[in-house]
Amino acid sequence: MNITLYDYSKIDDEYKEVCVEIQQKIKSIDVITFGKEDIDIKSKKPTLFNGDYVGEFVGMLSYKGYNIDILSRFDTNNEKENYFLTYVLSKVLDINIRAFPDLTMNAETGMHWDILLAMLFLKQLKSALSRGLYRKYCTFHYNNSSPKGAINIAQHIKLNPIFNGKCAYSAREYTLDNEVNHLILLAKDCLIKKNNALHKLVDDYLVKNNDTRIMLQQMEYSMDIFKMPSAQIILSKTERPIVHTVYHEYEPLRKTARMIVKRMGLDNIFQESLNEVSGIVFSISNMWERFLERNVFKSINCQVASQEETKILDGNYTIRPDFTIKKQKQPIMVLDAKYKPKWGFVYNKSDKSDKSGKWGDVKDDLYQVISYMHILRTKKGGVIFPIVQEQSSLKKYNILSADEDFFLVPVAVPQNNEPSKNDLEKYTSQFDKNCEIIRKEIESLL
Repeated sequence: MNITLYDYSKIDDEYKEVCVEIQQKIKSIDVITFGKEDIDIKSKKPTLFNGDYVGEFVGMLSYKGYNIDILSRFDTNNEKENYFLTYVLSKVLDINIRAFPDLTMNAETGMHWDILLAMLFLKQLKSALSRGLYRKYCTFHYNNSSPKGAINIAQHIKLNPIFNGKCAYSAREYTLDNEVNHLILLAKDCLIKKNNALHKLVDDYLVKNNDTRIMLQQMEYSMDIFKMPSAQIILSKTERPIVHTVYHEYEPLRKTARMIVKRMGLDNIFQESLNEVSGIVFSISNMWERFLERNVFKSINCQVASQEETKILDGNYTIRPDFTIKKQKQPIMVLDAKYKPKWGFVYNKSDKSDKSGKWGDVKDDLYQVISYMHILRTKKGGVIFPIVQEQSSLKKYNILSADEDFFLVPVAVPQNNEPSKNDLEKYTSQFDKNCEIIRKEIESLL
């Protein structure tokens, strides 16, 4: 059964029971985070469902025959074309989606997750191969005329009942022909066989990264492709983590490659055990921050520090504002990226009797930004968040004195209400324009 849910949205009554059960059953799940430079993946127990509502995570899950897609709440107007998630993800991963005219990204195809896994795999592959090709001692069984190891008497009698000049023996070799490299090559094959879009994505990446392509070829030449184990056997042999200090970069690659093989190389998606929750999720709040860094602040006419650390309390505590805008190395404005819908309610609040949209609903975020302003001695601060509107402009509030201002900086998210062939291109163009409008408004404050 397929279930579609949306971040920060209420769970339908018919799905509440299974969502509660999933949250209780989660032991650990793979969570992707987007850092300043790299993408990382860790296994932990996130809060996917909080009471009657979905949390900040989007992704896909599998449990007891349920295939659950958690998508962005900004795509609810058109469930079949998830443009917001497509656009933001492409910016975070530096993918030019206009280069894939036939690409269809929606909940049915699951292309969001396929492209995410592909980019994660390629970036981790490059990082791992920079440490050298993975080698380990493996035992091989031979039957030829040049024995170089321990003779296997039982196997020799079985294979050579009459004298034919051959001998059955076993030998241990420090080799590239091992289960980890089998897994890497299998994952790459799964990606290029999935569809033309993923094939082109992998090919383009390997063309740009020639060293990675050459090392992959060396890996392929080191093994007999006709004796490659099946996907099930490879998955079984690669369950244990890689703990060798020299090859520690291969551990995240192993996890991602296993997910790719399970999703694209087997019939059942993430079905290790029907009674266990498995899948892949990532914090869309984290992704929203990285999106703003690349699409708004990267081209701003000022120095912008992202997640810059400042030690306080004699070095015992560290603050990390999302964006610190500077002039001549001095902070002049602090902005925090927020994805919660509550900030949109506060921005649009027009009636004081309205129960939603109260400043008290966002007081923790508010206090956080004001404390950043006080510590960094800036007179301007605020939050930047997505909102469903055709156009938007920032709002200014005096904090206490006339020269201390708090800004609400909304980024208008276009809505795709009338599907057409060129919808995605129109949507991305409009979103780019909206980001440019906000960039200029921020610059006007500086």
